[in-house]
Amino acid sequence: MCGIIGIIANYSLSNDELGRAEVAVERLEKRGPDARGIVNYDSAVLAHRRLSIVVQIQLLTSPWKMLASVIQLFLTVRFITIKYLKMI
Repeated sequence: MCGIIGIIANYSLSNDELGRAEVAVERLEKRGPDARGIVNYDSAVLAHRRLSIVVQIQLLTSPWKMLASVIQLFLTVRFITIKYLKMI
């Protein structure tokens, strides 16, 4: 999960409002403990928390291996479907 907050105004934000954004993004720590970022513009501040998802499956380490597996699965399902339909 991730968390995003923002304050947008039609005036320059005060230090108090910027502090509120800092507090708000810290409260989102459980939503994404791995990374955080804050961008401050004159009349807006945007902040986020990010959760990194690490896939432990060896297959997903290479996009080519994953693509090959998807194609193999597709062909297998198609073969089984055609074989089943011929039996009917």
